[in-house]
Amino acid sequence: MKITEKLVINHYKKYTSHSMMIPNTKFFKDFESDIICITSDMSYEYEIKLSTTDYINDFKNKSRKHNLYVSEYKDSPNYFYFITPKGLIGKEMIPDKYGLVEFTVEYKKFGSKSIPYLSFCSVKNAKRLHNNTLTIHQYKKLLSSVCWKLFK
Repeated sequence: MKITEKLVINHYKKYTSHSMMIPNTKFFKDFESDIICITSDMSYEYEIKLSTTDYINDFKNKSRKHNLYVSEYKDSPNYFYFITPKGLIGKEMIPDKYGLVEFTVEYKKFGSKSIPYLSFCSVKNAKRLHNNTLTIHQYKKLLSSVCWKLFK
């Protein structure tokens, strides 16, 4: 079975302790995020990268996003992480303020099927990008993006 972004998201929600997790949504400055997690007043963004090329292209194709995030832009997550297969990229390739979560895959046999089981490990903790808490406007925007996903 091929490891996909959707599979990683489904397994990551079992790993994370965040109470609210929204996959594949546009929230910060209308940049699409693979995962947004919200705690009482902090926000976390996770980008899943399954290949080195995808990781490198993220900085080419979304340079505006990354420039805003590291400049303490108020409409960005408090923390930003990449999620990758173990060993895909070294933590030295991760920008100073970003974090890295790696996963490994183990296949378990169930009858004649092999089912992938993903285990996650935080390799590098993200530094807080800014100290702003979520505003009521941001909560409303998040709720609206989740509601629109229901109509897709």
